[in-house]
Amino acid sequence: MSGFGRGQRLQTGRAPGGEREAIAKCLGRAIALTELIEQLPVDLIGLDVRVQAEARFEITARLAPQLVAHAQARRREEQRGILGMRGQLNGGGPPTNRNASVREDPAQRRINGGGKGVYYVHLIPMTRPEIVITANGPAVFHGSDFSLVTAAKPAKAGEVLIVMATGLGPTRPGVDPGQPFPPNPANPLQVVNSPVDVTVNGQSTATINAVGWPTLVDVYRVDFQIPSGTGAGMARIQLTAAWIPGSSVSIPIQ
Repeated sequence: MSGFGRGQRLQTGRAPGGEREAIAKCLGRAIALTELIEQLPVDLIGLDVRVQAEARFEITARLAPQLVAHAQARRREEQRGILGMRGQLNGGGPPTNRNASVREDPAQRRINGGGKGVYYVHLIPMTRPEIVITANGPAVFHGSDFSLVTAAKPAKAGEVLIVMATGLGPTRPGVDPGQPFPPNPANPLQVVNSPVDVTVNGQSTATINAVGWPTLVDVYRVDFQIPSGTGAGMARIQLTAAWIPGSSVSIPIQ
């Protein structure tokens, strides 16, 4: 199988990300502040203020690469969130207020709470989670050797299986839209950001991993376990990502 070795155990990780515009603004402000201070007399602003401002600028400049990387990752996640979902937000009425004195102990405010409001969020997914269908049936593999689950080699109750799926959405650390997930183990696995659930015959089961499939575009690997009480016959497998269900497929269980 592309991207994974036989019997490979998955190890996930995180990586920083960022945006150049955000750090450019930060550096611009630091530079402007330093230039302004340089133009003022020392006896007016005080030597300590000049030293502190210059030190802050030096530290900001030194951290610029890390801050740029972090901002770029956040921008990519925001873009994928916008492109991956449509919808609307409606208020259920004006929020209520709790009349209280400004002298009230803040600890008491945390106990009593504040005003309350109700909002309704209607989300329309641009894509749905789907299990890949191959010429030989659903792309559901035995976890032990990556062989396809077929009538000649059915799954067993309690066995760990691997699903090849699409449409699971953004990952962490993240990749640019339309780009393949980076190869592993040279790079950390891209963990699906949204909650992913697997059901077998309508019964929720243990989801072990949900990651981007290395070297492929918008293809994901989901490891799960067949419930121990699953009976023999055809079993329905269904993926749900971010509470959005996909189509179910059937695999043989012995």
